[in-house]
Amino acid sequence: MNPLLKSLNFSINSAVNAIFTIFDEEELIMRDRKTLMLVESALAVALALAVNKIGWEMPYGGSINFEMIPILFIGLRWGIGAGILAGTASGLLQLLISAHIYYPVQAIMDYPLAFAVLGLAGVVSHKMSGKYARIYATAGVLLGTLARAIMHILSGAIFFAEYAPEGQNVWLYTITYNLTYMLPSILICVVVMAAFLPQINKALDRGSIKSDKTV
Repeated sequence: MNPLLKSLNFSINSAVNAIFTIFDEEELIMRDRKTLMLVESALAVALALAVNKIGWEMPYGGSINFEMIPILFIGLRWGIGAGILAGTASGLLQLLISAHIYYPVQAIMDYPLAFAVLGLAGVVSHKMSGKYARIYATAGVLLGTLARAIMHILSGAIFFAEYAPEGQNVWLYTITYNLTYMLPSILICVVVMAAFLPQINKALDRGSIKSDKTV
């Protein structure tokens, strides 16, 4: 296995095991699901923030990295509501810590809203087991990540038209700029989430919290 995939596999397994080490397994099954969802979401937001700077950053915002994966995991595991909540929290933290802010509305679109829509991956959370689980997971990841890309494209067209080369259509400019980093990031998310879906299902089964019990 590729060393990077080995590292990701170890990180995912460690995160899953940590959750079930904090609480007794039988106790976890009996605990309020919202509490467990909040614990996992907090871990996911922290992890997303930690990996935010590991990658290649674009000059006017945006980067190729693994930051979307923890948020997508929450969406696939707990559903749209939890995914949007985790995404919003992640976006707000990035807004406060390392944002490229040019206009107030632009900042909201590029951070809280852009990361919130990653939670749309949770539309397939009830399909995370069975024969077609990988296909549904891929569809969910594509939905969430493409929604984020659209948010950045809209922000670029509205607020950064002046940066487009003279004579170039502003929509072509913003689409090209944002897809330069979003497409590789989307591909990373699809590959990683599909490759490690068994770990996701293991987490679901071990806690006896099936994906149809969403928040």
